[in-house]
Amino acid sequence: MSQNTDLAHLRPHDNDEIDLGQLIKQLIAQWPLIVGITFLGAVVGVVVALMLPKQYRVEAVFDKPSTTHLSSLISQPFVDLSRQQLLEDFLKNLKTPNLIESVLDSHGLMVDNDGKALSAEKRYSLVLRMSQALRVAPVEYDFIQTLQDETPTIDQISVSLLSSEPAIAQTLINGLLEAASAKTLADTLSDIEGAKQIALSQLQADLNQLKEAALAQKQEHLLRLRSALDVAQELNITEPTDWEASQGELYLKGTRILSAEIKSLESAQPNLSPIIVGYDEEGLAQTISPESIQGRLGALSDYEVPSTEALQFVGSEVAANIPANAEKPNRKLIAVAATVLAGFFGLFTALIRIAIRRED
Repeated sequence: MSQNTDLAHLRPHDNDEIDLGQLIKQLIAQWPLIVGITFLGAVVGVVVALMLPKQYRVEAVFDKPSTTHLSSLISQPFVDLSRQQLLEDFLKNLKTPNLIESVLDSHGLMVDNDGKALSAEKRYSLVLRMSQALRVAPVEYDFIQTLQDETPTIDQISVSLLSSEPAIAQTLINGLLEAASAKTLADTLSDIEGAKQIALSQLQADLNQLKEAALAQKQEHLLRLRSALDVAQELNITEPTDWEASQGELYLKGTRILSAEIKSLESAQPNLSPIIVGYDEEGLAQTISPESIQGRLGALSDYEVPSTEALQFVGSEVAANIPANAEKPNRKLIAVAATVLAGFFGLFTALIRIAIRRED
């Protein structure tokens, strides 16, 4: 029995029913409040929309460098390079914080509104913000569709920056295109030059190895001749007594011939012979000859690394452009959204007032 008493307050009462017609009449009676709040929200939305700075999408579009244009870099014999690899290095450099900072510094953009130099923390924040806002992507053309409804690859790159200061963004993008091109070429040419020096050093080391081996053979031959000369002098053998026997025992050649051979060998240059550098899968010896090494040394020494002045990733005619219309903010959308939200808030406020009056 007590349980039924406890649940009695949950039973519906007559005053729980809502008269929709009466509610609508009460809401209409609250129209000054609803309209006032809606109007106030619309005014606030318009003011906020007008206060937000305009942001422009500053953009530069350029063609990917062709294989022909980069042929001097791709065809060099020292570093394995491709057009795609060079392009990737260039695009990575575009978003390098150090490069962005150097461009901002070189154009005097690392200052505040009063023209004072930024602190280290503000410099870092500015560079990081620019790096994150900078967008690098292939240019997309929606009107070109393949049979698989996929947009094909277009050989154009877009570099853009959304900024409320379009002139600064334009200066930054133009400076980055030039600086990234110069850095990519300088780094690539430095790698090529380093690989060239390594290849030349290796070839020179191989040639020195041949010379050392030839010199060791010469010294060993001289040692045998001098030992034979000492024996011939002790035995008082001046002329060869038996030519066939002298082919096996050097001292049988006699002191006159041995002295002449020693004198001739001392004045002669070491005879460079091929040496074994390894073995292939079939067990055959792999040799290098002095002629091949000297030929490669000459060819690599004469190779000239391309000059950075003759190469560019972006043509001099490419520049960032500022559009006439701002991309953000969408002021009409902000004003409409603020008006709608204010209207709902006014309606909600009116319902609360009606509920409070009913309880009273």
